[in-house]
Amino acid sequence: MLVAEAKGATPAQISLAWMLCEKPYIIPIPGSRDPGRMRENLAAADISLTPQEVADINARLDTMDLMVFGGHAGKRGTQNSLIE
Repeated sequence: MLVAEAKGATPAQISLAWMLCEKPYIIPIPGSRDPGRMRENLAAADISLTPQEVADINARLDTMDLMVFGGHAGKRGTQNSLIE
């Protein structure tokens, strides 16, 4: 079961919650002109992810070939990756 479904959250909320778990010193700033989306994004701060859920998300990310603005990042954790 997907983490978002299990938590009753959107994928965007899980993404923001994951970022808060991974890098608590980074404040994600999602943009939106829609007040409903802004409330949805703020609600991500109330989502708790277990260490196992974070590890599962990281494991899935490690299998993905990622694209980033301005170029190709490769897989997370590989030498040609821009994402650590």
